[in-house]
Amino acid sequence: EQHAVTMAAGMACEGLKPFCCIYSTFMQRGYDQVVHDVAIQNLPVRMILDRAGLVGNDGPTHHGCYDLAYMGCIPNLTIMSPSDEIELKNMVSTCAAFDDGPTVLRYPRGTGYGAEKLQTLFGYKL
Repeated sequence: EQHAVTMAAGMACEGLKPFCCIYSTFMQRGYDQVVHDVAIQNLPVRMILDRAGLVGNDGPTHHGCYDLAYMGCIPNLTIMSPSDEIELKNMVSTCAAFDDGPTVLRYPRGTGYGAEKLQTLFGYKL
C-alpha cells in the first residue's frame, strides 16, 4: 500500500494520470505517503478505496470504517462517496478528468440494482 501510493505520486509528477486502487482499510498503511507524497504536493493522484464501510462476509479485518476520518483531515483532497452505481460511474469519470489535485473515491462492497433497473425506477437516462 505504501509503495503503491508513492509510485502513483511519482507517476503523477511525470504527467501521468495514476489510479491507486486499494481496499479502504489497507489504505491506512499508506497514510503517511498520502499526506507527504500526494496531498502536500497537490498531485493529481486518483485514490480508489474499495470496501468502504462495513463489508459483511469479508470480516472485521476488512471493514473500511475509518477512511472518512483519516482522509478528511488531509489538505487538498477531494473526497467522493457515491450513493448508487450511476453516481459511481460518474465519479470515476470525474476523477479521471480532475487534474487540480488528489481525489479519493470510496465505495462499498457489493453490487447495485443494475443501471437499467434504476433507470426504470426513477425515469431518467444514463
